[in-house]
Amino acid sequence: MVNSASVTVHHTNGVQNHRAITALIGLTGNFDRKGGNRVIPTSYYHRATGLQTREHEFKQPRPWEEMAPRIGQDPLFPVWCRMMDEAQATMLPFQIQSKEPYPIRAILGFGLNHRMWPASDFMKESLLKLDFFVDVELFHDGFRKACRHCPSACSSFERNELTIYPSRYAIWTEPVIPPLGQSRPDVDIIVDLAHRLKLQDPLLSQGTKPVWTGSLSLQTSELRTSRSIPRGRFCVIEQRRRTKNIEYRDFRRLPERWNLCPGC
Repeated sequence: MVNSASVTVHHTNGVQNHRAITALIGLTGNFDRKGGNRVIPTSYYHRATGLQTREHEFKQPRPWEEMAPRIGQDPLFPVWCRMMDEAQATMLPFQIQSKEPYPIRAILGFGLNHRMWPASDFMKESLLKLDFFVDVELFHDGFRKACRHCPSACSSFERNELTIYPSRYAIWTEPVIPPLGQSRPDVDIIVDLAHRLKLQDPLLSQGTKPVWTGSLSLQTSELRTSRSIPRGRFCVIEQRRRTKNIEYRDFRRLPERWNLCPGC
């Protein structure tokens, strides 16, 4: 099983390749069944482990109804907005250019690579039209040299990192070397920025360590204690917390306005 979309979509024809693989699973009747691709709820960092996290509560403290419309919201990408708690990034350059339904004047990006967008030159042109654009990155390539501000991020050799593998093996890595030059861990940059902007966020205001242990940690004793075990450990899902299989949803029963299957 391919656990990450990166290996298929980061190519010229990558999106079509990934669509073909996904369609093949459905055409052969191997979706959500024993021996096929079972539906396993994702946990920290989109890993399909079935472990329970508080990541969603951390990323979205307010419901969508209390915020401005997402980029690419109805009627452009209704299925995406129903299934994903994110904006549709492919529409970002169009909204920067059109300023509809509201203008986007500033962006803070972490590892934002314009070459991942269709029509990469159009994305680059749109980003450079922003009043304020910051991209935190490991390397300063030609595009980032054009940015007004491009702070340096630490690599995984220079900072702590929580990694959870699909086998539910969790490990807290320790830095091998101190940060080079002016590079800093991503989380430190976000926490310091929250302090400077005086955001009313009780968790971010506490500092870097509470962000890791309080917001992204799993609601299991195994992970809370794994930080003291350098080699890591397997996290076991308690029987009462096991997630039931997600019921199959017939796409033909979705609203007609989505028009996913004309004539079905």
